[in-house]
Amino acid sequence: MLDQRTPLPTRKTAVVPSADELSLTLRKVAGFLESIPGLPSPSVTVHTGDVLVQFSFLPSHVLFPAVARVAAVMGVTTQLRPMSDGNWHFEARGQAQGLCVTVFAAVTMATDPVRVAWGVA
Repeated sequence: MLDQRTPLPTRKTAVVPSADELSLTLRKVAGFLESIPGLPSPSVTVHTGDVLVQFSFLPSHVLFPAVARVAAVMGVTTQLRPMSDGNWHFEARGQAQGLCVTVFAAVTMATDPVRVAWGVA
C-alpha cells in the first residue's frame, strides 16, 4: 500500500498575459486618468484586469479630494477603511474603461504640517 503510486491532481497554469494585453491596459489607464483634468500625479500599479491608483505625500486638501474625484467619475462612493496595521485608507472601488479600479490614499501619507509635527505622517 505504501509503495503504490497515487496520481497527483494537476493544476491548471495561469494564463500569462501577452505584452499586447498589457499595452492595451496601460492605454486604458492613461485614458481614464487623462479624462479627469487637474489630478495630482498618482502611483499606479497595473495588472491586466485591475488597477491600483494611489495618491500620496500631498497635503490632505489635495490628497483626499483627488480620491473623491476619481470615485465620482467611476460613479461610486468613497469610504474610510481601517487597515490591519492600524492605519486608515480613504478609498473607492469601481469600474472604469473595463478595468477594476481601486483608488486610495493612506491617511498617514498626508503631508500636513500638523500631521508631520505630531509624527503621524
